[in-house]
Order: sequence, then structure tokens, then C-alpha cells
Amino acid sequence: MEKQPKTIVITGATGLVGSHLVRSLSNDGYIVRAYGRSKKPPKMLLKYANYCSWDITLEANYQNTEFADVFVHTAGFVNFLGKKKDIYQANIVGTQNALKLARKMSVKTFVYISSASVYDPLADKVMVNESAQYAKRYLNYYAETKVEAEKLLRQVKDFESIVIIRPHAIYGPGDRTIVPQILSRVKGHRFILPDRGNAKYSVTHVGNIVDAVRNIIKNPSKGTHIMNITDQHPVEVQKFLNEVLDRYGNDVSIVKIPYWIGYTAAHIIEASTKFTGFNKEPMLTVNIISQLHHESTMSIDFAKNKINYRARYSYKDGLDDTFEWIESIGGFSNINKYDSQLSWRGKVKSY
Repeated sequence: MEKQPKTIVITGATGLVGSHLVRSLSNDGYIVRAYGRSKKPPKMLLKYANYCSWDITLEANYQNTEFADVFVHTAGFVNFLGKKKDIYQANIVGTQNALKLARKMSVKTFVYISSASVYDPLADKVMVNESAQYAKRYLNYYAETKVEAEKLLRQVKDFESIVIIRPHAIYGPGDRTIVPQILSRVKGHRFILPDRGNAKYSVTHVGNIVDAVRNIIKNPSKGTHIMNITDQHPVEVQKFLNEVLDRYGNDVSIVKIPYWIGYTAAHIIEASTKFTGFNKEPMLTVNIISQLHHESTMSIDFAKNKINYRARYSYKDGLDDTFEWIESIGGFSNINKYDSQLSWRGKVKSY
């Protein structure tokens, strides 16, 4: 008698990580049920999964809830200058509601996509591991709510396995944050770098997150586990920027300014943005300045040992795929970070 394939539930199915998980896990032969904010799902998504529209800030309708083996919670609010209430509702209340739905589905393994933003933003992080203490203060509500969501999950005891994944600077085809933010800051063929640019940085190809989740599904470990998931090797900030800007192809030069000038300017610009109520993230923020200045490298030894994680994809692989995707949707100008279905358009690969 053939064994029934596992059923995997994925929230945030129209986002970067969620969309790749839906495609890849469906191709692996799993039964995938996808949840997202959009009332009308992308047509391509329906080739891979059953889809249900759900605002995670509200409790799900539990009528006719079907059994699932694994629940992967990727949905959240990623906006470093957003309103506290909105971010709290999505990242804390949303996680509480995801747990409630997972319980109704009798899920055994719950996977949460957290963030390396939970580490101290005002200190160098040199191959930091998962045992590091949470910071006493953060530069934005996004990081604060990721910490609170993790604390919430660490108290949960009614699943066989809970895995908290901490990626850092996720990029790849469908990316509406890392590469687009870099390109949007190019002005007059110049990119202003408020630092020396030699700080090392761990980044995470979306394909490596898919591999990590894939390994967790295959061999779930009992208990609660937290693991950094990044590429195999960190990269210098300027080297990564040069790789992005070279592919952009507009003869962009990097102009360096002292850290203290950038930090002061960011405080002024950020305060002005909040005061005027302007919704778009400014070119300089305190969070960006801090990240460019401090080393942010993560140890992935625990994931290697616990789930046989191997980080197959490098940043060069990811940037090749990302720019191929950007070209397939008609260029950088067509990227809108608020378009919740953009990760399903154009030439997006499965990993």
C-alpha cells in the first residue's frame, strides 16, 4: 500500500519565500495548501496548490478544517517604518492565529520564518549563533515583533516539533526588498555608501530557505529548535553592492561618506518622514546605516548538524536568477514592493 504524501500548509503564499515553497514542495510531490491575503490568487499558483484567501490578523474560519502534517508560517509585515499597530497585528496576532489554525489541523510540525533582525542591531555580530541573547532595544517595530513572535513560539508545547528559522537579507527571483532597495537608491549614476563598505554580511538565497524547510519536513526533530539559515559564505557589503550594480548596467559608481554623517542624516530624514506621514521608505534610514556599518555574519553550524543543511546556492547564483526575473517582467521600474502577487509573475525558478 502506497504511503499518502504529506500535506503542507503555507501562509504568505504570494510572497517571496512562500511562493518558492509552494512551487518547490509541490514539485517534490507534497500536497500543498496555500494561504494568502489576495482574494484572487495568481493563476500560476493554482497549478501547484489549493488556495484559500485569509487575512492572518483575523482568526481563520475553522469550518471543514482538513488535516495537515506540516504548517509553514511565512506571512508577516515587512516594513521597517510601518505603524506599530499594523506590524503587531500581522506579526504577533497573525502568528497566534496561525498557531490556532495549525492546532485545528492536528499539525505535528510548525515552521516559522523569523529573521536575523532579532540579533542586536547596534553591535557587530561575528558568526553569531542561535544562543545569543535578544537585544534590549531595536531600531524598528519589525525586529521587535519578530522577537515577540519567537518568544511566543518558545512557550508553545503542544506540537511535536517547532522550528524557528532565522534568515538574513533574503534575495532571489521575486525579491521586492533587497535588490530593489539597492537599485532604488541609485541617483545620477551614483550610489551613496555611508561607510567603508568592508563590513562582512551574511545573506540568504531563497533557494537555501527552501532546502532547509525541505530537510525539516523530511526529518522533523521533536522539541523546539532555532536555526540560522544563510548562504555558506558571508560577503563584504561593497562586493555584494558591486555585483548588483554591475548587473544593473548603468555605470554606477559608489560614493562613500563617513558613517557619522550617514547616521545623522538618517535620523533627520527618518524623523521628517514620520512627521509628514509619507508612506514610502526614504533613501537613508537608521536601520540601513546600522546594517551597512556593523558586521552581520551568522553561524549555520547548528542547521548543518541538525537538519543536514548545505546552502547549495551562492549570492552570484541568486543575483543571476534575480536579474533574469527582473528582465522577464519588463525591468526594474515594474517592481512594486506592495504588489502582493509579483512573486508569481515573470521567470521565477523553483529550487
